[in-house]
Amino acid sequence: LVQKMGGAIKNQASTIQLVGSIARNVGFRMGKNVNAFVPLLATAISKSSAEGDEDIKENAFQTFGSFVESCPRDILPHIDTV
Repeated sequence: LVQKMGGAIKNQASTIQLVGSIARNVGFRMGKNVNAFVPLLATAISKSSAEGDEDIKENAFQTFGSFVESCPRDILPHIDTV
């Protein structure tokens, strides 16, 4: 999943939704992967802002919210980014 998030922003929408869904359902298991996903989600948000794609931005923020709720210790170092 991390590799799929590195492509074009339009192709990332499905992957971001998938990561968000996984984080909502088994978020505590995603904790070890938070360090890999946070920079990619932050990049997706900034790219989508530039391109005006609000759906990607909304999904990325929901994924961040799932990380905060489900694995707070793992997301804590990234709170400034969030």
